[in-house]
Order: sequence, then structure tokens, then C-alpha cells
Amino acid sequence: SQDQSFLLSNIVPQTAALNRGAWEGVESAVRGWADQEGEVFVVTGPGYNPDQIQKTVGPGKIPVPAITWKAIYDPAGSGTGAYICLNTAHPVCKITSVSTLTQLVNIDPFPALPASLKEQVASMPPIRQSPYALSHRAGNEKLQASWKSAVVQKAIKALLHSLTTNK
Repeated sequence: SQDQSFLLSNIVPQTAALNRGAWEGVESAVRGWADQEGEVFVVTGPGYNPDQIQKTVGPGKIPVPAITWKAIYDPAGSGTGAYICLNTAHPVCKITSVSTLTQLVNIDPFPALPASLKEQVASMPPIRQSPYALSHRAGNEKLQASWKSAVVQKAIKALLHSLTTNK
């Protein structure tokens, strides 16, 4: 199943801002959730606006979705929820219920689960800030440069040493 997740049939066109920013934060949050819980079921997909002519990319005219979503079912926590992100140059992501996602995209990612479970939003991890977005935020060059200074590096080494040394 890991190999299948890297097939070209398993991709969706995303704006660079979404892919490198908010979407990376969503994926990071879900990986953290899976690490914590041990097992979660994840379904990801596109959503199209039926009231707009779809933009396309490439010679095959692949439609570009208006939104990208990720639905999660946590069997241990008996909960579900979904992240929905606008696929724009300035993406915004929200956490919502699977039932709201189903109404929006007309796809039920977990058809075997009871409706009552899909109407509630599990205690989902917040969308993490992506390292790419953080490193490209205005003013970060000055902060990054200050962390590379000899004084800061010496202080970090001293802190690490004190944390790892038994007293």
C-alpha cells in the first residue's frame, strides 16, 4: 500500500502555496495523530465547484479542484473529522465534520460508519505550520541569521549539554 501511494494516479493538482504551506501542515497534523493513536483511516480527495468552469493543467487537461480535503476516522477514539482547504494562491484550511464534507463534495469517505459518528467532529490536531511556510515568511532571514551566530550556537550547545548530562 505504501508503494501505491506514490503512483501518479494518486495525485491532485494543487497550487504551490497550498502544497508547500497549509496542505503540508494538514499532512503533518495527520501523521502526528496517527503516530499518537497507532491507527487512523485517512481518505483524501478533490472537490470541484459545479458553478464554475474548471481550470485545467497539462496536455491531458487535468481539472484543477477548488478544494482539497482529508477525512480521518479514528477507530480507537471513535471519532471522525475532515480538513478542507481552498486550492488557491492564498489557501485557507478548516476543520469540519465528515457529514459536512460529504454534503460539500458529494463523496462519503466512510460509507460504512453511522451518520451519528460522521456528524460529530473528533478532537482533531490543529493544522501545523509547515517548515517551508515558516522559512519563507517575511523577516525570517534576520531570525535565521541570528540563530546561526556564534553566541546563540554556544548557548544551544550548553543547553543541550545540561539537558543530557546526569547530575
